[in-house]
Amino acid sequence: MPGQLRDVPRTSFRLPFGIGFDDPLRADAYDSENVVFGRTDAADAPSAVFLGKLAEFEQMRRNVWLDCHGAHAIYVIGKRRSGKSYTLGTICEGLVSKSWLRLGFPDQAVLLLDTLNIYGALHVPIGNATGGRELWHVPTEALPVQYVAPERTRSTIVGESIALTVDPAWLTLEDWCGLFDVDPFSDPLGHLLAVILDAVQSTWQLRGASGHNDQVHSGVDDCLRCLDTNQDALQFGDSTREALRRRLLAIERLNFLARPSPHLHDLLTAGRVTVLQLRDLDDRVRALVVAVIVRELMRARARTDASARAAAIQAHLSGNHVDAWTVRDALPRCWIIIDEAHNYLPSGGTLPSRPVLRRLITEGRNVGLSVVVATQQPSGLDSSIQRNADALLIHSMSMRDDIAAADGMLNTLVPDVASWGTAENASGKVFEKLVRALPQGYCLVSTDTANRIFAMKVRPRLSMHGGDSY
Repeated sequence: MPGQLRDVPRTSFRLPFGIGFDDPLRADAYDSENVVFGRTDAADAPSAVFLGKLAEFEQMRRNVWLDCHGAHAIYVIGKRRSGKSYTLGTICEGLVSKSWLRLGFPDQAVLLLDTLNIYGALHVPIGNATGGRELWHVPTEALPVQYVAPERTRSTIVGESIALTVDPAWLTLEDWCGLFDVDPFSDPLGHLLAVILDAVQSTWQLRGASGHNDQVHSGVDDCLRCLDTNQDALQFGDSTREALRRRLLAIERLNFLARPSPHLHDLLTAGRVTVLQLRDLDDRVRALVVAVIVRELMRARARTDASARAAAIQAHLSGNHVDAWTVRDALPRCWIIIDEAHNYLPSGGTLPSRPVLRRLITEGRNVGLSVVVATQQPSGLDSSIQRNADALLIHSMSMRDDIAAADGMLNTLVPDVASWGTAENASGKVFEKLVRALPQGYCLVSTDTANRIFAMKVRPRLSMHGGDSY
């Protein structure tokens, strides 16, 4: 069971690095020892995960918590080896912890998009004798983690894993045309593809409705069969049909399409982290896999949310109680955590993941989906989503363009004067000077529930970190 506020150990020790601001911090808090950011309703009972300590002079005893009652869009920013991937792992751990590191309910699923395959040890607990853990009173805890990876990657995974495949029925015409680099409107190949997909989608839906469970196959064989037998398809020229045949066979060799593929309920279980290890996929296929899975997840959560609202109305009319968090056969609320997000949400280009993730960030909170994106290139993110975060965790940066981009994303004030280390008070370009001075594992937090930015030291991890040092 998750902890309660009374279970949180009282710890007070001096951090190696601290920042001083002239402006006193006024932030949402559970009590004098515990600051929380992202809380949507101050009347709610504590429901949050422990992230670290306030790294400010005279306030280092105070714990910093991230609300997990409401849905959020959070950006974690920092250069390489600044601590951002370590912080992502800390958030994942807290969301599924059964110790005091997580307060309140409900259990939520966590889907981690592991671009570089550095979270393969998330299920491996580490002892109390490392990283100053005894000062923090961080427990030893084995976390529920499942890995999903391409078949050729699974042999390198120590923990429980399943094969990463995508049901071809989840792909839209635009997805297929993007893979084949054809125009669905002006290219005869696009017209033929539309005919084929319309025919096979009907076949796939009938199989699903009858409960028929074929042996695992890519679905490409259905498309090829239709290409040779469908009357509308046979109206196209031989060269067009042969061009599509070659493309379909090429896609089959990539081994990422399969029917049946893992169901969303297999990927997402409340109280468990599912790690999608994506490094070994081709860049465009990787972006497509992310787009398809996130799109299906949003659709499923929209159905669940609609059912939950209908159940709440029925319960209200009948005078019965309904659990607002669960509906029968529902997909649980979920946190989608994306490492190296600039690979999927670039400022330009036509990656299939770009419009889907843009919609996730702008609309996901409406269906109970939280998103955490981490990037070392905030200036390279899609401009339409740069200002949609309700919280920013900003680690050390050195590139001027990235610092300027992060500065433009802030949703609270930066004090005019600050001091840190042995430096005297610094004024002018305070934000730039601060982010350049942050040691590894420290970050600045920007949230509209505080009167200014504040500094935090991220807590020691429960599990092994796959990065070189942070």
